[in-house]
Amino acid sequence: MFKETLVVRWLPVCHIPHGYRRVFLLSTNHQVQSVIVLSFMGYEDVYNIKQKVKTHDIQDPSLLWGLSVVNSLIGTEALSESEDGYLSIRPKPIPEDGLLPIDVFLKAAEDGELYVESVNRKKMLEQN
Repeated sequence: MFKETLVVRWLPVCHIPHGYRRVFLLSTNHQVQSVIVLSFMGYEDVYNIKQKVKTHDIQDPSLLWGLSVVNSLIGTEALSESEDGYLSIRPKPIPEDGLLPIDVFLKAAEDGELYVESVNRKKMLEQN
């Protein structure tokens, strides 16, 4: 139908004054479709993410937070509203139930990429 698999990859964490910036690349068929920049991710907010999952050995809570935000954006209008595929967001603190499942995150962190099934809105609109 109109489903596609998006591959989410990320650049190394960037330290900025008082926090982090994360950059994520969303691609299909080895073609980058979107670039999402999450900035500013404050140290305190990242620490709070680490505290929410302290029973797990999460080495990079900013990545967990970032992937959770990106995952929540996939399939929404936010990605399709960007004409050039670039989206810059200042993420809001996220509740624990809004985070990616820990097993999914750990697999993505190990593999260096996250696979997400999505509806291709552009193809769907072209068919109508």
